[in-house]
Amino acid sequence: MALERKREPGMTVEEFFDLIENDPDHRYEYIDGEVYMMTGGKRRDALLANNVGRILGNLLQSKPCLVFNADACVQLSETRYVCPDVAVSCDPRDGDTGSDLEEDDKLVRYPCLVVEVLSPATKSRDRGKKVQIYQDCPTIQDYLIVDSESPTVWHYQRQENGEWTVQMLHLENSIEFISIGARCSVAEIYEKTQFSKQS
Repeated sequence: MALERKREPGMTVEEFFDLIENDPDHRYEYIDGEVYMMTGGKRRDALLANNVGRILGNLLQSKPCLVFNADACVQLSETRYVCPDVAVSCDPRDGDTGSDLEEDDKLVRYPCLVVEVLSPATKSRDRGKKVQIYQDCPTIQDYLIVDSESPTVWHYQRQENGEWTVQMLHLENSIEFISIGARCSVAEIYEKTQFSKQS
């Protein structure tokens, strides 16, 4: 969930890191010189993000993969830093190494799966600009968009030939994540929402 911060266009990466260092009470995203301040969502947005994080955590319990929430900043490239609602990395370089280097603690650099929960304020960016920037990141294989206003999930998936496919899924469908070799049902994501009564 993000809202554009009104600043002069063309902020440098160094200025972005100064901003987040000097304003620890807020979270920001940086996409090609534009800065977006993250805003809180509604209860259902938080519930859906938590459901997805819990589901993925359970699926990956015996695998060397880590699940991160929106507090983790994900570096997609040298000019793109975002805070997806959920991100998964199976790369040991993103692990909790106990390194004393402060910069090692700040960024997830090798995500394989990212999830955004749509809200009215973020819908156009999550289904527009963010689709492209996630597809541009070479490590990402699965991008999931979870709608908070209807029980609908869009699953973008990178194929072996590099092409991307998209599926629109509903409560009766399952999601197959190639990035982590696991699957879950859409109904699990919407557990304990008003939509769960429809299944």
